[in-house]
Amino acid sequence: MTKTACSISFVTSAIVNNYAPLLFSMFQNSYGITLENISVFIAFNFGAQILAALIFPKFIDRIGYRTSTAAALLLAASGLVGLAFLPDLLPSPFIGLLAAVVIYALGSGIINVTINPIIEECSLGSSEKTRSLLYSSYCWGYVAVVALSTVFFNFFGLGHWKLLTCLWAVVPLFDAALFLLSPAKTKKPDAIGSDASQKSGISLKQLISSNIFIGLVAVMICSGASEHTMSQWASMFAEIGLGVSKAVGDFAGPCFFAAMMGISRIIYTLSSKKIKLETYMLASGILCALGYVLAALPTVPAVSFLGFGLCGFSAGIFWPGTVSLAARSFPGGGTPMFAALALTGNIGAAAGPMAVGIASEAFGSLGAGLLLAAIFPAILAAGIIYHMKNKKTVKN
Repeated sequence: MTKTACSISFVTSAIVNNYAPLLFSMFQNSYGITLENISVFIAFNFGAQILAALIFPKFIDRIGYRTSTAAALLLAASGLVGLAFLPDLLPSPFIGLLAAVVIYALGSGIINVTINPIIEECSLGSSEKTRSLLYSSYCWGYVAVVALSTVFFNFFGLGHWKLLTCLWAVVPLFDAALFLLSPAKTKKPDAIGSDASQKSGISLKQLISSNIFIGLVAVMICSGASEHTMSQWASMFAEIGLGVSKAVGDFAGPCFFAAMMGISRIIYTLSSKKIKLETYMLASGILCALGYVLAALPTVPAVSFLGFGLCGFSAGIFWPGTVSLAARSFPGGGTPMFAALALTGNIGAAAGPMAVGIASEAFGSLGAGLLLAAIFPAILAAGIIYHMKNKKTVKN
């Protein structure tokens, strides 16, 4: 039951991060939201998740994983309901949308901190395989968000988006109840992932004093930027930059991206014993950079769609792979390590899409912004090379 609850929590994160981007064009038309405002939404979404990773680990330490995760899921549900109603209740639609984004993002940020330690605890020695499999739940949740939302809008019209938003809020509500009924343990977070002989976990000070961990932090930032830059802008770019219909753009853009990302994670899950993680991530970094180049040059829409898929397939391993490398190198890292990785991953997830939005405004083309985003997976590949040359296991 605990693993099922963890899987659904990843689906909740997929809803939080990827449902609103499907509505960006509608927000522009209905509320007068600008491209700059949209960049602010993206930044505040991941910025609030960063804030959660900074503030809440101490409270999680006291309250325990199960209760903390259930509370986070209730926050996510509240934010989604707020997305439907706050724009009309508050004087400014922009402020209403922004408030809703911050509420559900705080919930998602807490989930990012709590789920990885729970995975470490219940994976029974196969945390890398379990983590990759559970992270694929995020991808399939992403696919479901795009596919079911597109079908809903085709049948009932985009004007009923508020109803759909409330329906999506049922997912975190159900998962909160599931977590409260699950047998998830609540032992001290710092002990999770520690060797039995260790009396306490590695401190945050020890982590940040390690060049290996700093290198992984850089990889994690680029992981967040590589994955979420495409996920946040794919729908709008397909519709505006490629000139296809919203339904075609959403299926061939973000939905294809998410499906390929999920396939990538399942492939690694099934063959993790045969494939060296660092090699897989290095090759994926190179392929992802190529994918961004193909996606950003919309001379032929089919080539751009191929780029979306290549980005998704290659980015699939970035986030869970980086967490696994850190857990392997710092087995006593515990909550401070997972919180730091969640924080830095969300920094990349906020900075990458925002940088593309700013560049797109400057160049007058979203394609130009996406082309510049190829630098994120390129830097990630360099970081993996550094890790391969310098890696070692660090114990307290």
